[in-house]
Amino acid sequence: MALSAAQKQHFAEFGYLPSGRVLSAVEIEVLRQRSEDIAKGDMDHLPSRYIQLEATFRGGGAETDRLDQVRKMTHLCYFDALFEAVARKAEIVDAIEDLLGPNIKFYCDQLMMKPRYKSTCAKHMSSRTNASPAHSWFPCRISMSPPSRVSRVSR
Repeated sequence: MALSAAQKQHFAEFGYLPSGRVLSAVEIEVLRQRSEDIAKGDMDHLPSRYIQLEATFRGGGAETDRLDQVRKMTHLCYFDALFEAVARKAEIVDAIEDLLGPNIKFYCDQLMMKPRYKSTCAKHMSSRTNASPAHSWFPCRISMSPPSRVSRVSR
């Protein structure tokens, strides 16, 4: 996939590439289920050091569902073939290569699992005061530079 001059300019100006669907609905559902299975402990191939719990639950002994305790998981691509396949997906890699050149290396991944309304962050975009209906899209952000004026809100 070769990016157009307009797409490259958009990236240079705003720090992201607008994209259509990169993963099918079936791929998203499979990844969602795999994420839940790992987070709940039904699969144990991801070392526990790569599963971060919300601060409230880090001491243990909570009666809250395990899925609601997990804040994020990292290094999934190193331990899980499904997540590795997404990281190697041609549509993603080709766009990155078109921007950076052929000498690229995957460094790390992270999957934000924070449940809505239960963050240990006092003011967060998903707090009850900012509630919105569920979305039917799968967010994917690859940060390759300091925050721009568009992405600054996600810092």
